Amino acid sequence: MKKSMIAGIAAGCTAVVLLGAVYFAGRNYYKEHFFAGTAINGIDCSNMTVEMAKEEMQYEMDNYKLTVKERGELEDTITGKQMDFLYTDSGEVDQLLAQQEYNLWMIKVVGNKEHEIGKDFTYSEEKMKNLVASFQCFKEENIIQPENARPVLKEQGFEAQPEVEGTLIHQPEVEQAVMNAITGYDLQLDLDQAGLYVQPEIRKDNKELLEKIDKMNSMISADITYDFVETQFHLGKAELSQWVYEAEDGSIAINRDLAAEWVRNMAYETDTFGLPKEFTTSYGHTIMLEGGGDYGYCIDQEDTVEQLLSLITEGQTVVTEPVYLYTAMDRRGNTIGNSYVEICISTQTLWLYWNGELKTSTKVITGSDTKGYSTPSGSVWAIDGKKDDWSFTTFPGAWSQWWMPFNDQVGLHDARWQAAEYYEIPGFYIDNGSHGCVNIPNAAMEQIFYYMEIGYPVIVYYSEDQVVGPVPFNDLQAG
Repeated sequence: MKKSMIAGIAAGCTAVVLLGAVYFAGRNYYKEHFFAGTAINGIDCSNMTVEMAKEEMQYEMDNYKLTVKERGELEDTITGKQMDFLYTDSGEVDQLLAQQEYNLWMIKVVGNKEHEIGKDFTYSEEKMKNLVASFQCFKEENIIQPENARPVLKEQGFEAQPEVEGTLIHQPEVEQAVMNAITGYDLQLDLDQAGLYVQPEIRKDNKELLEKIDKMNSMISADITYDFVETQFHLGKAELSQWVYEAEDGSIAINRDLAAEWVRNMAYETDTFGLPKEFTTSYGHTIMLEGGGDYGYCIDQEDTVEQLLSLITEGQTVVTEPVYLYTAMDRRGNTIGNSYVEICISTQTLWLYWNGELKTSTKVITGSDTKGYSTPSGSVWAIDGKKDDWSFTTFPGAWSQWWMPFNDQVGLHDARWQAAEYYEIPGFYIDNGSHGCVNIPNAAMEQIFYYMEIGYPVIVYYSEDQVVGPVPFNDLQAG
């Protein structure tokens, strides 16, 4: 029994010695190695020395890959090796091992030990920027400019055409985003989610855009009719849809050139000022009065364009008239109407009509043909003025009770110096006529002055067979 006790004691001592040897062997090992289950920044460093852990961290950096997602399902990648990633030893790995309680390795060696330390590294910023510059999103064929939502003409009117998101992106902003991703050791960067793409400024639900579209639809719904009694010119949606548009600065515009062309055509079709006119004489025959007078309608095209643009802008439905430079007494037919003075030079006769009724007819004395003072003939002129108690400045002492010029200094007036019998002498005017004016007996001139106003027509023709008579070759003077 004594021998067995001694054997037991010996075996126990041997076990203690062996256990001590194992402990100290483990203690010395984990003084230089990380415990099993140790992870640094997600890297398994079990049983690694500090140098081995650092090498593993450099390996991870060499194999670092950042995936960059772009619009259009495009994708680019850059790696740590491409950017010369280099692990920078900050001493934190050494500190982790130094803080490891290796004396307690037998109880600390099992279990997970996660450590996060600074990811200290350097890389080539120049290479990173060169890699970014090669991204597919910067290739010309992949660049789509963003576009604002805008009004577009459809069959029913203007609608909002949706915005185009585009793929335009600025390189400096992408470089900064990549740099931030690298610094955070991120594995993925979505440029769209990062909000880096240039955005349209106006989207289809933009309040101002919708208000603009409402206004444009109101404008093309304008219905404008210019009434010329015997004819009308209508402007509606079909034309206005081509006129109204959004200008480059975003404002609503009307194509002024098209508006001016439309007004110009209307004027061409309706103006009568100074143009030939058919006229039925008091003798019953129809003659063609040559152009050149100053009577008739003439549209003020510039002001009418302004009027038209205003009506369109206001979305008006209206029947109106254009703005005129000159107007006549009647919009129908030859525009002369039925209130006028008619003069036939060859018969030296004047007729005064008022509302179609002959008020008076009389003999007159017109300009002397032989002296070059022929009264202008062959057209229609408008009465330009109306004066009573008139003195002729070119003929001192000459005076008339009533004076109504119709062609510069040529006019209708009484001539108290003309004896009554002169009016009855056939052809008296040829050698002894006026300086171009139409001399009229007092009673008839008083009626003309009473009925006629400025703007009323004066028709002068030489004869029914010869509408235009001798042309004055001297400056005409009142008298």
